Amino acid sequence: MTSIWTTQQPAMRVQWGTRPFEPDDAIGALRETLAALACCGAPFAGPWKLLDPSSEDADGSFVGDLTDDEVSLLIHRGVARNADGQPFPWDGYSVSLVGKLVGSVGASMRLHVGATVTEYIVNEVAVSLRAVQPGASMDLRQSYGEHHGEVLRRLVELWRADLR
Repeated sequence: MTSIWTTQQPAMRVQWGTRPFEPDDAIGALRETLAALACCGAPFAGPWKLLDPSSEDADGSFVGDLTDDEVSLLIHRGVARNADGQPFPWDGYSVSLVGKLVGSVGASMRLHVGATVTEYIVNEVAVSLRAVQPGASMDLRQSYGEHHGEVLRRLVELWRADLR
């Protein structure tokens, strides 16, 4: 588990070892993760778009507008694949989300769950800020800085991250 806090480039990453996760099992934890991040304020408060991993040009759909079945479908599309392109669910599922820009800064999240093929840490949820223009930044001391500890603890609970 790592957490990096600066006023310029905050990031949270929770990693854990192998554990099966079906896409349907991840929906509730994903929605609760977004709710926990919202207490950090903009741009972590969303709204969040869940990108479609099967389409290079899709701009995504707002998670709050999607049913659980639609979220499950997008997570299913993010299944790991062998070199020949065949689905390989034992290596997990990956999805990416992007938050609404505030000025020239936005938040992004990468989720990789369900990998069981190795004993190494391979599953994670990682949240970070991104600047869409060079030098763009935000002062997050009153939002992210005050809440990042409680959010990090909540992420560990939601994803049952093994911290051994």
